[in-house]
Amino acid sequence: MEVELMKKYLFIVLLVGVCFGQEIEWFISYNGSGEESMGHFIIECEDGGFLQVGETYFFSDPVSTKLYVVKTNSDGSKIWDNEIYIGGHNLGNSILESTDGYLIFGGLNQNSSIIKLHKDNGAVIFNKSYDNGGTDAFENGVETLNGIVAVGYNNSEDPYNAFYTEGEGFISFLDHEGNEVTSFSIVDYISQAYRIKYFDNELYISGLTEEALDYKMIKMSIEGDIIWHYEYGGFGSDHCFAMDMNEQGEIFLAGHTTSNTENWDVYTIKLNNEGEVIWENKTGNPRGFNPLYIHDEAWGVHATNDGGCVTVAGTGDEYAEYSECIGDICSDIWNAYIIKYDSDGLITWEETFSPLDIGIENYDWAAEDIDLTSDGGAIIAVDNGQFGFLKLNNIQNNENNNSYSIEGRWIIPVAENDPGNTMYEFFDGLRYTYYCSDENGCDSTYWNSLDTSDAIPNPNPYTFSNDTLTLNLFFGNTWQQPITFECDGNVAAIGDTTVTWWLSWWRVGYDINECGGQELALTNTAKHPKAFKLIQNYPNPFNPATSILYDIPNDGLVNITIYDMMGRIVKTLVNGSQTAGFKSVQWNATNDRNEPVSAGLYLYTIQGGEYRQTKKMVLLK
Repeated sequence: MEVELMKKYLFIVLLVGVCFGQEIEWFISYNGSGEESMGHFIIECEDGGFLQVGETYFFSDPVSTKLYVVKTNSDGSKIWDNEIYIGGHNLGNSILESTDGYLIFGGLNQNSSIIKLHKDNGAVIFNKSYDNGGTDAFENGVETLNGIVAVGYNNSEDPYNAFYTEGEGFISFLDHEGNEVTSFSIVDYISQAYRIKYFDNELYISGLTEEALDYKMIKMSIEGDIIWHYEYGGFGSDHCFAMDMNEQGEIFLAGHTTSNTENWDVYTIKLNNEGEVIWENKTGNPRGFNPLYIHDEAWGVHATNDGGCVTVAGTGDEYAEYSECIGDICSDIWNAYIIKYDSDGLITWEETFSPLDIGIENYDWAAEDIDLTSDGGAIIAVDNGQFGFLKLNNIQNNENNNSYSIEGRWIIPVAENDPGNTMYEFFDGLRYTYYCSDENGCDSTYWNSLDTSDAIPNPNPYTFSNDTLTLNLFFGNTWQQPITFECDGNVAAIGDTTVTWWLSWWRVGYDINECGGQELALTNTAKHPKAFKLIQNYPNPFNPATSILYDIPNDGLVNITIYDMMGRIVKTLVNGSQTAGFKSVQWNATNDRNEPVSAGLYLYTIQGGEYRQTKKMVLLK
């Protein structure tokens, strides 16, 4: 994708949004000495910080670049950066953390290069370049007991692209100091080698076939002998740029395709260890524009601990003759696009992220790469004209984390289908309790916190064990019952009785990813929200009604409006002055004339002062 020229600046936003359960923890971006910078690869480091590599660009004729690398701490604050270059065209393609440094694979002056940097300051330990023929570069590498294996390509026909295309596959075996042991062409098997993994003393290489027509996968012995090689794709173009493996040796490939699609769509494949397809999935156009004009371009994938994976992409259009807007969301403003697949290839969730999610003016974002983080979240490399670092929570259940979270709002009924009069909120590591005593009955419009002291159980009701949170609730101090929640938010049991009717338990602000949070502490302090917050409607999908919750930190004017996917107003739910608090409103699937609306995808937007956010919901019939 193309991005506009941007002034160099440093920008950081903390704790800014929740989208389908995936919370933006923070975003920050850095630029090199060029007019723009673009990152291609990102990792979480062993010290908990993050490292991103790519290039900084100078828009001369021809365009020139310097390899650029940025190291941050765990909250995104920059520790060091480094620019490395020989001549006018240099590439930073990927990173590998070694025991005593960071290995950078790329190209310097159009030659294949491997560079080792000090972890503490980014200083160069060694810098080795090899002319492997024509315009060439290393794309990726792994460490083995014998040294380093790097893959890439030579004889590229497009030397000034951000990544070389129309090349010839190439592999190099190096010692631990980056010195060449042996190298040879693998063009008979792969045209452009982008990724390599080392598993069970064997090498797995992915990339593209000649003319970038299909995905390609190779299994090779550590001695360099081909064990098997397969192609994947259809009759269109299939561009494979990403690969990962899980602990079982299953393989995930990702990129984009025009095979049996209306334009470029995200194309993700899962293979077994012998290269046989387990599943494949094509998806795209998450914002609902005209699919004939939308590009969904995937560049990164990471296996998750549930047998699935997360693929990251950019979504937007690049056509002068087409531009479409739905509210403040426009097709020609690119978004970062994140898709989570389960072990069977079904989409668990998908979401787009843009500057609007952090409350700033909209401009292009595209996700370039992803690494999962030790806290159950992810760090994503975002192309925003700079090196964007996007930290998300709740990407996968973190099996190594001993504390769990059921963040959100719950109304626990006294009996089946009896909603009760007590609401519990779990937020920011704290538990808040709200009590409704309205004689006409309690519904979502009453849950705006006042004095909550009489509703708080005593003693501390929380017990953490493996995947569940057991909560002993007191109703009027006369009845006590342990409630067990699964990590996905479902109620599993009341006492010793297994629950099969959990949907009758109203969980407000339902979040599909529950593990990996902070252990909750007990408090009896009522609160007002710290910031505006629009919570995903629940239930979703829904029929015939759904509840929308939102937080208002200050008194002021608030508007909540439902739109169809053409951007037309369907229903204005809220339009007036409201006091600060935790609010909710119900939509009964009617328009402003109180006529039932058809099933489908709808948008709902909140506007309060300068804050504006939009989410999606699905009406079933």
